Amino acid sequence: MAAEPGWYHAEGDPPGTQRFWNGGQWVGDPIASQPPTGAATADTGWHDPPASGGELASPGRRIAARAIDLLILIVVSIVIIWPIITDIADALDALPSNASQEETQAVIEDVIEDAPAGRLLGAALFTFLYDFLMVGFLGGTVGKLLLGLRVANADSMRTPPSLDRAGRRALNRLIGLLGGVLGGGVSALVILLSLASFVLLFADGRHRTVMDFIGQTVVVKK
Repeated sequence: MAAEPGWYHAEGDPPGTQRFWNGGQWVGDPIASQPPTGAATADTGWHDPPASGGELASPGRRIAARAIDLLILIVVSIVIIWPIITDIADALDALPSNASQEETQAVIEDVIEDAPAGRLLGAALFTFLYDFLMVGFLGGTVGKLLLGLRVANADSMRTPPSLDRAGRRALNRLIGLLGGVLGGGVSALVILLSLASFVLLFADGRHRTVMDFIGQTVVVKK
């Protein structure tokens, strides 16, 4: 079958059903076809995708939504750890003008090691809860909702993910913060996850990232 990704009736399936064609193969089980345009349906905030292609979010729009979310996370994280930032600035001001790069790095590391663990944990917790709660209860983060996107179950593409799936999908937010705090192998893991997700976003037929696979989700247009 040569067609764009979308919902179609598959040969051999019961009449009045359709399933998702990802451009190369059928995905999931057949489900009842959406009602005709204009038919009355209960408004739950989620609407069936069109019977043809176009329901999947494009990689470009997903990247733009992520950029908005990153801006929000950065601003809030700066507010949470602002005392640590000011301590680093004061420590750097106390260094002589001819201080080496190694001395500067050592001062920054010392301030971070002496910083209250609660602030770093608070920033880590916020990055996780931001993604987990918004996806679990609202169907998407601020960036996705602003750009008309929703996170949905990969098997149906019509329903929002459960809290379990939303939680699994958000785990990389905690890993990202640990990479900034612990460095080393954790930082390398964060980089690998980011690179793999970027490649998959364009290579996968349904534009899924690593965390989409772990959470069994896809991102669709509202």
